[in-house]
Amino acid sequence: MTAIFQLRPTARRSRPPLDELTRRHRIETLQRMATQAERAGVRILVDRRTGQHVALEPVASPYCLLVDITGCTCRHFGVWGRCGHHALFLSQTGNIPDPDPDPDVTVIFGDVIAQVPA
Repeated sequence: MTAIFQLRPTARRSRPPLDELTRRHRIETLQRMATQAERAGVRILVDRRTGQHVALEPVASPYCLLVDITGCTCRHFGVWGRCGHHALFLSQTGNIPDPDPDPDVTVIFGDVIAQVPA
């Protein structure tokens, strides 16, 4: 019996490793949540007496939510492990890295090749 269809080898697209995709997804999610919290009017302030960071929501919430590098005291963070208050805090303190950092730049001068770190 002869085969009707011939299988052709397909060109495989190179994809980044799974851990890199997961890292990029987490960073983009944090950035999106921080933007949403900022648009909603959430503010991150510092308590003068204790030096702790607190999150204030403009929506009739009389409570100050404590926020630090490890988390937030809101119900959403307790259930899901992430929230807009915490993402906004990380964003304002510069703790969310760039999802696509620029690779090292290679500069060529005649016969000399130099690596310039980003």
